[in-house]
Amino acid sequence: MDATTCNGNGTCIGNTGICECFSGFTGDRCDIATCPGTPICSGKGTCAEGSVVCDCDDGSFRSDCSIGLH
Repeated sequence: MDATTCNGNGTCIGNTGICECFSGFTGDRCDIATCPGTPICSGKGTCAEGSVVCDCDDGSFRSDCSIGLH
């Protein structure tokens, strides 16, 4: 697979053509931007459909909600 298979937003797993997307991207070819975090918003917030911004739960902050009191 060539370097463009995952659009620079993920890693191709072997020669399978399957992408493992970096945080903040989804889709078969990692071509859809989404909220950051693994899981999305670090499991401490929500991501509205089509959004790229986490709505963090109370007490959590950072772009991926990874910092907080939880």
